[in-house]
Amino acid sequence: MLKSVSFPSNNNMLQGTLIGPENLDIPASAVLFIHGWTSSEQGYIMRAQAVSQLGHCCLTFNMSGHGTSDGSLENLTREDHLADCIMAFDFLANQPKVNKESIHIVGSSYGGYLASLLTTKRKVASLVLRAPALYPDNQFNVPTLHLIQKDIQIYRQRNLMYQDNKALSALHEYTGKVLLIESEHDNDVPKSTTSNFAQAISDQHRLMRVVIPGADHRLSEPQWNQFFIDTLVSWFSKQS
Repeated sequence: MLKSVSFPSNNNMLQGTLIGPENLDIPASAVLFIHGWTSSEQGYIMRAQAVSQLGHCCLTFNMSGHGTSDGSLENLTREDHLADCIMAFDFLANQPKVNKESIHIVGSSYGGYLASLLTTKRKVASLVLRAPALYPDNQFNVPTLHLIQKDIQIYRQRNLMYQDNKALSALHEYTGKVLLIESEHDNDVPKSTTSNFAQAISDQHRLMRVVIPGADHRLSEPQWNQFFIDTLVSWFSKQS
């Protein structure tokens, strides 16, 4: 199954794609994919198709101001995009063939940051964070486009305790399994940031950490994207 869908979030209509196995006899576990800043669902459909072959129902979608969804990035904040993620989660949970008690999340970069925050709003079965970004807690209601990139990059170089950031605090409180994936040569999300995410997890036995050799932030080479897909398939073959 590959079906175009739409659902509202605030005053915007979001566009997405439902991807899943045909002819399910019982409700299946599900996976929500959250893309990165200025990205879209387009790069995630193939990844979701690979996961759906394991029997999971998947949803990719465009956050407000991204892809084919409504909205202008000039006006959209982290609060707006977190609201988008909540609406996407609920839309997926309300599908008739989805097991509401078993919804997993894959978040990349900005989407990984939002996915961490989402765990405080909804019950998440397991969490996959690929190169999750970090943002300071202040100016949460300022349009993300207007945040000063230089300041953010300096912030991401810091060694932070989980109490220092809401996303890290959310991850510390989260009790499910976490897969943390980083790129070896990531110029956007430094190792200090991924280490902050890793160290925020209260029980390290629930953490699996994977590095994609040679990869950049965007996984611009086919072999890096395939490594990510293979890692997802391995992870979700063991989740239910």
